[in-house]
Amino acid sequence: MTNVTGLYAIGEADYQYHGGNRLGANSLLSCIFTGLFVAPGIRGYIDTHAVDIPSSLLDGRKKAEQDRHNELVKSNGSENPRTLHDELGDTMTRNVTVVRNNTALAETVSKVAELKERYKNMGSPDGGNWTNQSVAFARALDDMITMAEVIAQGALMRDECRGAHFKPEFNIASPDAHDDAGLRQQAVEWCKKFHAKNEKWLKSTVADYNGGDVQYAYEEVDTTLVPVRPRTYGLKGAEIIEEVWQEQFVKKTTAGTA
Repeated sequence: MTNVTGLYAIGEADYQYHGGNRLGANSLLSCIFTGLFVAPGIRGYIDTHAVDIPSSLLDGRKKAEQDRHNELVKSNGSENPRTLHDELGDTMTRNVTVVRNNTALAETVSKVAELKERYKNMGSPDGGNWTNQSVAFARALDDMITMAEVIAQGALMRDECRGAHFKPEFNIASPDAHDDAGLRQQAVEWCKKFHAKNEKWLKSTVADYNGGDVQYAYEEVDTTLVPVRPRTYGLKGAEIIEEVWQEQFVKKTTAGTA
């Protein structure tokens, strides 16, 4: 259940399996795992909380959505929604995939702001009310622009390199010494930087949107069941890094909370 009583999020809307960026393989995990326990939860909620509600609670929201639909049907601006969509897709694909840098992200934030303004001058190619696909597309485009803003601005604000949110300028360099003593010293420095990064950035970006400006906040990641550990595959001296991490950070944390 979300923080709106009675409203459930299932599937890819269920964000907690993702890190700084959405990972493709997690969509199957989200659908299967949340489906397994959310569906019975909904059934149980209906059985214990379901009540008849007056239609007046929905009439206002229905009217607002119908007014929005009518507005789009009658829109006669000069901007083509397909053109806006293409420009948005090109910008996001070029600048906001796995490898990211702040210059390109700032460019994207600026471009999305431009598209948001141009959207206000959009025209509908189809003025009909029956199966109007142009209006459905235009409504979806509005959501796409908002989500693009959230993703690009959130990525720009997050100065770290983690998993599929790969900012090379913030990557922790791999040890490269040729002897065990040198590797161990570099492993110690690597672990210190990794620990400092987690202290600052081991949290989820939370975007709050109510139709105006997007507000950003951060939510700490719960690591009580799965403790933090380095991702060392491909790193030289991986075994030493794991050893140093266990000795100097995991054991100290455990002792401090005992």
